[in-house]
Amino acid sequence: MPANNPVISTAPFNGNLGNATPTPGALAQLKPLIEPDAIRAWPPAPGWWVLGAILLACLIAAAVWGFRRWRWHRQTRYQREALSLLAMIQNDADSDTMKKLHDAAMVLRRATLCAWGREHTATLTWEAIFAKHNPRKKGAAKNSAEKIVDDSSVQLLMQSLYSQHAPSPAALQVVLAEIAAWVVTLPPVES
Repeated sequence: MPANNPVISTAPFNGNLGNATPTPGALAQLKPLIEPDAIRAWPPAPGWWVLGAILLACLIAAAVWGFRRWRWHRQTRYQREALSLLAMIQNDADSDTMKKLHDAAMVLRRATLCAWGREHTATLTWEAIFAKHNPRKKGAAKNSAEKIVDDSSVQLLMQSLYSQHAPSPAALQVVLAEIAAWVVTLPPVES
């Protein structure tokens, strides 16, 4: 270190500049500041890769869920239509009980045709249809014989339709409620 330079001193700095004044050319002797490299946008930091992978997985999961939901909604459309027709039949105050029973039988037959196809159900009787698929009521014990549509409703459906004996309005409401509960248990239509 040169000793004759008044700016550079070997003495410890005590915070007092004293009478030291910088020389007028000292700023000109400074080298220019070195700018850091610009921050690059690619490749991103590892955290962004992890976040992108999580978002991509969520997007794929949502697409799969949406597709399955759409397919299930499409495959069970016949059940919703049957339930809405049964509700209209139940709420129709102008029709007599025979017309309501006939309309409910038509809805029931259409639902079974949609669920199992014409080749499997077109020639079946009501007893055979309910023997093919009549699950237990919810909450019934496993060894219980409590079915959704009980045998008395099946008999009422068969006898009233073919013998033209009108059922009582209360019995008809029970049959319509059991048919509506039964339609919900039918399998989705495979496309």
